[in-house]
Amino acid sequence: MILVYLYIFISIVCIVVDLAMFYVIDDINKKAALEAAAEFYKNQLSMQLSLYENFSAYGESLRQTKQDLVESLSQAQQSLKSRDYSSAEKMLEPLPQELEKLRTISYCEHRIVNALLFVKQRKMKQYGISFDCRVRLEEDCFVESSHLCRILSNLLDNAIEACREIPNAEIHLTCMPVKNTLLMKTENPVSGSIPMQKNGFPASTKKVPGHGKGLASVKELAQHYNGSLQVQTGSLFCATVILFPDGRNA
Repeated sequence: MILVYLYIFISIVCIVVDLAMFYVIDDINKKAALEAAAEFYKNQLSMQLSLYENFSAYGESLRQTKQDLVESLSQAQQSLKSRDYSSAEKMLEPLPQELEKLRTISYCEHRIVNALLFVKQRKMKQYGISFDCRVRLEEDCFVESSHLCRILSNLLDNAIEACREIPNAEIHLTCMPVKNTLLMKTENPVSGSIPMQKNGFPASTKKVPGHGKGLASVKELAQHYNGSLQVQTGSLFCATVILFPDGRNA
């Protein structure tokens, strides 16, 4: 009988220990998940802040260029009035290059998306990446501006990261209404095979907390609009997002 009680006691202790370990491990997993989520949203906020700072810096650069042009033209006018043609010629010589700085690219009618694409295109240019886009987006698009920016930023950042080491790479972006939906699609070349996760998304090769969750964020937003995110791999990596207007309040 004592052995039976001892066996029961040991069994109860084992169950208690197992339960304790389960809750400890579960708590650790929850804590790690929360930390990863916090890091991810911190990166998202940093990305939006960087976008704002880049575009603000560009706007300040434009204002300074305009001011310099006005001063140069004023000085050239004075030189022409005094028949000092050589001085006027020197002042007007850099005019074409300065005017080129004032040229802005209009991708679409949506001002915030237009600003975002401009900043991303500048980033691509730093790595020698070409940008081919077909964007038709009105200001009154049914998708919230912050959601549009998060989706496009994540898709384009992933494409840029994949193309950084590929010579003469080109990123293709399509963003336009198709029937009653909004279609967003990126295509970019890849070097080598891409390891995939069980959820169907590429596995991140960077061991940085919060990194590699961009597509998960895109999928979450797509579901908010009763839409979907699909990825295809091969010589090209293709990410396609479809959003429905009926899902904006889902």
